[in-house]
Amino acid sequence: MRELTVIEKQEAQGGVVFVAYFAAAYVGTFAASAGFAYGAVEAMTRSKNEIN
Repeated sequence: MRELTVIEKQEAQGGVVFVAYFAAAYVGTFAASAGFAYGAVEAMTRSKNEIN
């Protein structure tokens, strides 16, 4: 097995960083939409309780 060049090492690290960033963004988007949905349900429930 030959030594990796500096550029190849940077590309490999960049790929790992990109995958990690993409995964974090995906999870973050999911968490944000779940949080938003929870907040909307919470707000609707509160407004119904206040009207009655």
